[in-house]
Amino acid sequence: MASPKQIRRGRPLKFGRRAQLVTLTLPDDVVQWLQSVDEDLAWAVVKLFERSAKGGRGKTHRRA
Repeated sequence: MASPKQIRRGRPLKFGRRAQLVTLTLPDDVVQWLQSVDEDLAWAVVKLFERSAKGGRGKTHRRA
């Protein structure tokens, strides 16, 4: 039988770490630019953050 720590219910972590829902209103040209970084806007923002973070914070794992 699996221990309680091994049983994970619900949706898996999108970025491999805790996250929170944020709603943004962005100009169309900014959305288009972000989509050129990644089709998923959330991943685009995370990728840009990780590229700019000095010393890095580790790499996230892209969803399958």
